[in-house]
Amino acid sequence: MAEKFALEGISESMRRELQIHNIKVVVIGPGAIESSIWDKFEKDEKEKTI
Repeated sequence: MAEKFALEGISESMRRELQIHNIKVVVIGPGAIESSIWDKFEKDEKEKTI
């Protein structure tokens, strides 16, 4: 989690610095979302994956 927090902080700083040049900085944080695909997994497999 510390890595994610650091990345978000650096990105926010860059966003503020670069906005005067009309450059946008975006952070994309991939992760699991609720969907029907998880119905195919056993509970213990699902917990390990998420």
